[in-house]
Amino acid sequence: TGRHHILVDVGTSTLSALKALGLTPRDITHVAITHMHEDHVGGLLAYFEWCKTNKHPIRLVMEPGIYEYLKEQAKQVLGKELDGVYAIEFIPLKFYEGLKLGDDEQGVYVEAIPAFHGTPTTMLRVTYKGATISHSSDTTFDPLRFKAIALREDLKALRLCFTNLSADNPIHEVLGLEATVLPLETI
Repeated sequence: TGRHHILVDVGTSTLSALKALGLTPRDITHVAITHMHEDHVGGLLAYFEWCKTNKHPIRLVMEPGIYEYLKEQAKQVLGKELDGVYAIEFIPLKFYEGLKLGDDEQGVYVEAIPAFHGTPTTMLRVTYKGATISHSSDTTFDPLRFKAIALREDLKALRLCFTNLSADNPIHEVLGLEATVLPLETI
């Protein structure tokens, strides 16, 4: 999105996946964490270490309560406070409050909507130059929450991708929106 490159979640294979794509953390301007499950934060300390070694800024966009949980977990692993080891620019992303990254037309607008997946989870809406994408990591299927995300966007259609639903599932009737459900392998 212009000058802002947001990495959502940092699993254990993220650094190698970036490398396979010809990228490094230097190509990332912000990291957004959705929730504290290992497959979403298991590579975060390695990412932080890469940034520290390579003098690349760490801009962490998170819901403040989830960030506090991250700091407590990191303290258990590091044996000291997270901000005592890494220079992190924490950018609070509060539920239902928008956040603009950048001040010009290249700016990105990010919103957080609460979700639950065994732990507090953040669903994200990212808008850039009038185009919006919504992202939900491992969120329990909740038609009301998906509808809340969709209704806050200027959408003519909503495309949902699930691995456990068939293409003829009447999901649009549940949401009350025009929607297409595609098996994951068709995307």
